[in-house]
Amino acid sequence: MSALTQRILALLAQSLALALIVAALNHGLGADHGFGSSFLSAFCALLLLGGLHLRQAWLQREAKHTLHSALERAGLSLLLLDAERGVHHANASFLALDERNREARSLPHFGVAWLHPLERHFSQAMGSKGQSEPEEVLLKPDDGREAMLLRLCATRVSDSRGEPCVLISAENLSAHNQTLAAAIAREHALHTRSQRYVQTLIDVIPQPVYVKDEEGRFVLVNQSFCARHNLTAGELIGQARQVLDADILRAEDALHEDLRVMAGTPIFREEHLHKNEQDLYFIISKQSCEDPEGRRVLVGTQVDITPWRTAEQAVKDALERETERRERTQAFFQRLIDVLPYPVSIKNAESRYLMVNEAFAQRRGMHRDALINLTPHAVIAAVIPQDSPYRAVALHHASLGQEEDRQVLAGLHLRKEENRLTGPNGESRDQIVTKTACEDPDGQRVIVVSTFDITELRNAQRELRAALDAEHGRAERIQAFLQRLLDVIPEPVYVKDAEARYIMINEAFASQRQQTAAEILGKTARELAPSPEVAARVLAEDEEVLAGRIIRNIDDTPHPLTGQARWRLITKGSCLDPEGRPVIIGANFDITAVREVERQLAASLAAEKDLRSRTQDFIQRLIDAIPIPIGVRDAASRHMHVNAAFLSDAGLAREQIIGQRMSDFLTDPLQIESSLRDDQAVLAGQDLFEEKQDLGFSGQDIRDLIVSKRRCLDVDGQPVLVVAQIDVSLQREAERQALALMANEKSLRQRTQAFVQRMIDVIPHPFFIKDQAGCYVLVNQALLDELQLDSGALIGRHTLDIAASPDAARVIIEEEQRVLAGQDISEERHEQPLNGCGPWADRIISKRRCLDVDGKPVIAVLHLDITEHRRIERALQEALQREAALLGRMQDFLQHVIDVLPQEFYIKDADSRVMMVNPAYLARRGLLDAAEALGKTGPQLGADFLERHPRLQADPALLAQAREALQQRWAEARSEDQEVLAGKTILKKVARSLPGCYDEHVVVIAKAGCLDPQGRPVIVCASYDLTELDTRSRAGDPPAATARDT
Repeated sequence: MSALTQRILALLAQSLALALIVAALNHGLGADHGFGSSFLSAFCALLLLGGLHLRQAWLQREAKHTLHSALERAGLSLLLLDAERGVHHANASFLALDERNREARSLPHFGVAWLHPLERHFSQAMGSKGQSEPEEVLLKPDDGREAMLLRLCATRVSDSRGEPCVLISAENLSAHNQTLAAAIAREHALHTRSQRYVQTLIDVIPQPVYVKDEEGRFVLVNQSFCARHNLTAGELIGQARQVLDADILRAEDALHEDLRVMAGTPIFREEHLHKNEQDLYFIISKQSCEDPEGRRVLVGTQVDITPWRTAEQAVKDALERETERRERTQAFFQRLIDVLPYPVSIKNAESRYLMVNEAFAQRRGMHRDALINLTPHAVIAAVIPQDSPYRAVALHHASLGQEEDRQVLAGLHLRKEENRLTGPNGESRDQIVTKTACEDPDGQRVIVVSTFDITELRNAQRELRAALDAEHGRAERIQAFLQRLLDVIPEPVYVKDAEARYIMINEAFASQRQQTAAEILGKTARELAPSPEVAARVLAEDEEVLAGRIIRNIDDTPHPLTGQARWRLITKGSCLDPEGRPVIIGANFDITAVREVERQLAASLAAEKDLRSRTQDFIQRLIDAIPIPIGVRDAASRHMHVNAAFLSDAGLAREQIIGQRMSDFLTDPLQIESSLRDDQAVLAGQDLFEEKQDLGFSGQDIRDLIVSKRRCLDVDGQPVLVVAQIDVSLQREAERQALALMANEKSLRQRTQAFVQRMIDVIPHPFFIKDQAGCYVLVNQALLDELQLDSGALIGRHTLDIAASPDAARVIIEEEQRVLAGQDISEERHEQPLNGCGPWADRIISKRRCLDVDGKPVIAVLHLDITEHRRIERALQEALQREAALLGRMQDFLQHVIDVLPQEFYIKDADSRVMMVNPAYLARRGLLDAAEALGKTGPQLGADFLERHPRLQADPALLAQAREALQQRWAEARSEDQEVLAGKTILKKVARSLPGCYDEHVVVIAKAGCLDPQGRPVIVCASYDLTELDTRSRAGDPPAATARDT
């Protein structure tokens, strides 16, 4: 019975039952009697109606069971869907194709790989034709399983109720064709490599790059993107989440923007956002394209340019600080030179006064501000009357001073002592004039001039010099000549007096003992020898030498300071010095290196013998590790070495092969003759590398072999043959099979190439890929725009064809070779486009080696334009350099100013630590370098002075007196420093002495406080020794200048 007939009978039964029920009810309601019979008639009608429904339900279950049984026994993979795409039934064969589809209740619940093909065939079957065209579909599961080739077909049918359904059949073609299965696996592997290739390409890009699908899910992100947001690729791929700062802060606008991009509108703009009380700046780039499956995706980048904008603000702040610092520096310089009690002036290149101190203005009788911008001639005209006899002399000296100024500006450092007529009476005075040129804080050349009156000092020096020159001249010249003579000798040489004290040594002797000459001279072996025994032996030798013996022996005593072994050739003799006194002359010659060479030579001979044995063992182990048969033969074609693979291929033991020729194993005469002929040709200098077929040792199986023969020299320098045989039979068979799979690979390759091209065209910076030969294989639109070329004119071209000069091309070729060798390059350059068409720009050049779809190494290159960024950085750097240069010039200028002062000058901080000194300060305290004084207080400098003084160290009582005197002086100086910091200026004349060090000295001390360029309080100090002037004044000589005048 058909389903339609069953449906008609069921409807008729329902109609009859309803009619009986209505009739019975009408009869019962319309009469007073016969209620029981009427009710019975209605009850029978209800039973008839219930029975019909039960029959209908039973028939439906039987029909459904019959349908399911038929689908299971059909022998095909079948899926039955209702009109709402719900799963009516899926047989076991269909579910076996993919177990994950077992839980699917409707078509949208199927996996991504199944969804689109099934949806397409369902729609065709529900159309007017009622069925779909058979189609072979390659399904690639996203869980990593192998792909399947299915033949899908759908047909529209009706169920037992007449409702439309769609029956879809899926025939698994890949299970019946091993070759096709291998092709599917190959295509799956190619698809996997393509994905890795694309991932490697975007990982080369140093800026965050991401790819989203139409639902806003991430499908691809690079390493920079993950690192930027502190997430892994697994946490992002497949998720539709907002992780970008611009998208989070403007979520709704970002969503609409993505929709416009997917519709074909590209986005490239700069965004300014405010997050966590911080301004953020981004360059946002978004474009859409198709992936290899033809689906629209969004490719975007968000470059953080906040550091660029921050740098711009930093440049403005640096300029403001520079202006303020310049003003403080000018005030500091003026306060500094005003502290000096003698005339100091600064002139420009035209000899006009730029800055003068109060002492200079008082000497000229003018106000300090009135002297600014005047020349010396103008000052003379304003101060000296025209009828003064001194006016002409003063003008002449002014002209000479201007000539000296020009020489100083040209590089001369002038420090002169002159005798000039000064004052209205033309009094002759000696004075020291120093002039030096330096750069002021603005970089302009200026002249610093200081003048100091030394008339009394020079008179005393002239008298003293005449007396001492005659006495010490000869002795000093002789002593200096002998010292120079000894210092020329590169080995240690010394001279001792009759008491065995060192009276002269050369530089090599002091260097050997790692002591200074001052620590050695005047001492004997008792004080310098490492042990009493050595000292006694040396003194005994010295007595024998003084008695006339000449000593010459070899000493192997270890070095007394380092303990290292050494050998010395020691010689000693005696003679008379220029005064007729006996002296000992000795020399030590270090022959340690000779002894070391002798020992190393003996060790090298023993090591060479052991190396030969180990080399032979290493060669055998090395070739045994190679999996291909390798043999080494001598010039007579006898086997010297064979590896394990060779023995396995021959089926013989090593003892059966070593010493035998190939002719002892081969049976084919032609093969024997060919082998011997090849051996002789290789020994003559020819390299052999060819593919051939032979029968092998068994003489039965024909094999494809690659045979390599080369000549080299063994350990003894004898010619040998190195033979390698590579069995490529399986490779040749695989090559023949692989030709059949080329068509499918070509199609996937083309789609992948198109997707990669669309993806890199989205990148706004030049990006391209080169092969190993240096030819362009893939370029984006940004590179074509930069070079002003089209794609056809660039693809396949070499760097030499594009570069503007051969030199530029050679540099790029050498760099690409390093990248292919494994070196990643990421560096910044300032350059033009390769063909010279375009402006110079700052770029970050990123080059990496990766594998293309075929597994071949290629070079991925990105040119990231950072010109604007570097321009901002350079502006900031220039501002910082100007600031640093200004500080440096201020420091140098200040040091130049105080260095020209002939008396002690120094600057201390608020804690009385020394900050700056001049050479006169160092000379007064016996210091060689300013570093010995900087950062120290008065007590620290005094303690150093007491430790260096030999007389005080030898007399503890005298040392205690000197320390007590210095402590009182330090306390007084510290109190004065506090007064100066409080605003007081100190100018005093004091008499000082130090027990055991020096007698009473008369000193003028000046102290004043000011602020340095950083606004910190400092103490400026100057002192001048007036001992000689004061002594002559008390002796009745003409009165010297007072402390106030000085």
